[in-house]
Amino acid sequence: MTTNTMLRSLRCLVAALVLFRSSNLVFATDLEVEEALGENRVLVPYAFYNKSLDTAVVASIVLVFIGVTYLKNELLVIDGGMGGELQRRSGHTGGLWSAQALLDDPELVSKVHTDYVTSGADIIITNTYATIPSYLSKCGMQNKYVELADVAAKIARKVADEAPNKVLIAGSLPPLGESYRWDLVPANETAQPIYQTLAQTLHPYVDLFLCETMSCVRESVNAVSAARHVAGSDMPVWVSWTLAEEPGGGLRSGETVAEALGALADYDVDAYLFNCTTPEAITTGVAELTELTDKPIGAYPNLFHVPEGWTLDNDLQVERSEMSVETFLSFASAWQKAGVSMIGGCCGIGPEFIHALSSSKLSGCPKV
Repeated sequence: MTTNTMLRSLRCLVAALVLFRSSNLVFATDLEVEEALGENRVLVPYAFYNKSLDTAVVASIVLVFIGVTYLKNELLVIDGGMGGELQRRSGHTGGLWSAQALLDDPELVSKVHTDYVTSGADIIITNTYATIPSYLSKCGMQNKYVELADVAAKIARKVADEAPNKVLIAGSLPPLGESYRWDLVPANETAQPIYQTLAQTLHPYVDLFLCETMSCVRESVNAVSAARHVAGSDMPVWVSWTLAEEPGGGLRSGETVAEALGALADYDVDAYLFNCTTPEAITTGVAELTELTDKPIGAYPNLFHVPEGWTLDNDLQVERSEMSVETFLSFASAWQKAGVSMIGGCCGIGPEFIHALSSSKLSGCPKV
């Protein structure tokens, strides 16, 4: 790769987090960047010139803002669904859902993580989606949510540490009530201490926090504010919203993507994603989001249509989509061209999807 090509690629590398934040920092010219790199021609997303030091400060980052340098045409691959894979392999359904495996067969959790890593995932998400008091209370275990979250985080850390390539861990901070049910989001004074405790438990083991499947503005503010409080300025915080089934309908709550983004302005969110949502809704959401932010954008869809009013334990049934691996790749390609730099899967998206996505390593630089 020539120096000019490298310099042109700086502004289209994904996951750019500036490590040096100061009012004295301004964008450097290409010449200043080239001089700063010298013989150490590393790829960097952005370079800055610090006038007070009179030296070029090069922020050499990263895939996902920490520790891994990625080339121009590469995509950050997130893993796929955990709960569905655990149920499929164990035969257990309902009840404590994905938390059940932490009690009965933690090695199975490790195996699912490992299979995603083997399939090419660059990042795995902790199995903490169901380690929350509301789910655990079904078996009188609500006071064990910290213990189980700790188990889940340690499992993910061990898998990542033993992986042949660099694998990052996202600490999942999920809905504390029912997924998709913005009307059942706990009161702020209930949610905040739980989110902070979960984040504190995960913090020693994870590389970033992922506030996922957020169905409304208030839910995302509660999760993100707690994550940022624990993370400080040293760890990335991502937020991922779940969208209405009808493309263009905003969040499940009916609030717009712009409203959701604006509500998080004070928390320095590092990336914005959509998950546990139909790919058609994500396509529309990405088009909206790219007009609102220059931060990295991600997508990890599910394979289900979720009816209004659904909960994990009621009689309403989700409807499985017939999305094939090929169709998934087609959506992923379109998203990357639209500016998405992180793609994976949620409920129903298994290792075969992630393997196909990683193998394709969709080419092209979405933003120049």
